[in-house]
Amino acid sequence: MQYVRKLLLLVVLLVLFALLITYSISPKAPQTTSPTTYKTKISSPFSQLFPSFKEIDFAKIVVLIDNHPNGSLSAPWGISIYVETPDARILFDTGPDPEDLISNAEALGIDLSSVDMVVISHEHGDHTGGLAVFEKWKSKVRVYIPTGMSSGCKRRIKETFENVVELNETTEIKPGVIVIGQLYGPPYEQALAINVKKIGLILIVGCSHPGVVNFVKKAKEDVNSSVYMVIGGFHLAGASDETIKKIVHTLVDLEVKKIIPIHCSGDRIVNFLLREYPEHYERVVVGTSLLIEEKSAS
Repeated sequence: MQYVRKLLLLVVLLVLFALLITYSISPKAPQTTSPTTYKTKISSPFSQLFPSFKEIDFAKIVVLIDNHPNGSLSAPWGISIYVETPDARILFDTGPDPEDLISNAEALGIDLSSVDMVVISHEHGDHTGGLAVFEKWKSKVRVYIPTGMSSGCKRRIKETFENVVELNETTEIKPGVIVIGQLYGPPYEQALAINVKKIGLILIVGCSHPGVVNFVKKAKEDVNSSVYMVIGGFHLAGASDETIKKIVHTLVDLEVKKIIPIHCSGDRIVNFLLREYPEHYERVVVGTSLLIEEKSAS
């Protein structure tokens, strides 16, 4: 009997010990203190879908290379357009040869060392050949290329320049200076737009392999602004009269006020514009300088 009592006492002690251990390691009740507040910046999806692009007061445009002659200026087959805004000095394409680019820039009073950025529309040599001019400023100049550019051309540019940016989507690279994202021609090609206050977009195209109308539509849609002027290569030298008529009519329907075909555009579109839409056309050749600001839009 005494043995049974001792055994029962031992069992009770073991149970009490087990209860004590369980209580000591169980989670404690939360204290009634104020909760911590975390502040998070949430971007509206509308700001991503419809980004706000800056407007600038003016844009100065100088045609440094074009294959339409003007006096003693070099006029090789190619295109290069200098753009000056309140905040930037940009070169859109570089023509086929460094010497022509240097010679014309000097004659026109353009200091190439002041250029901040070079935007390359596409990989063809009549647009990239003059890029070597900027090797001496390779650590300063930022070069923008379409991400769809061929690997060989990309490699050559990246081996030379320290700051190369590949672009796929429409991107504002300086206030009011917008690279219109690449379209496929072939090859892949991008354009440049300057958003001038109370005027709209000045759209600069290289060769328009994907179609000048497609670039105008993309610029209008991506920037949510009208295109006041389109200038550059339209790639219509071999196009039929019917094709040219259709393209010009579409550009007018898209409310483009100034249509300025140079480089690879051909004479047919110039003659059609002079005949049917003279108010939409301005003669531009190598050496032409345009100042785009509010009072010039009348």
